[in-house]
Amino acid sequence: MEIQKYKARHTKTNKELIGYIAETREYLGEGTYGNGTNYVITVTEKSMPGGDYGVYRVSKDSIEAI
Repeated sequence: MEIQKYKARHTKTNKELIGYIAETREYLGEGTYGNGTNYVITVTEKSMPGGDYGVYRVSKDSIEAI
């Protein structure tokens, strides 16, 4: 089974990343969550060979299925 990959832009550096998207509740800090939604992308060796592996927050408008 193939898991859907996405490309999206990192919110701080605007770098394009390829990986797997997760939707998370907006974290306000100090253990508090808001009503909004954040989107994070997990970059792995399989999703982006030679990439910067890790989990990054991405802009919702930049998310595109590939």
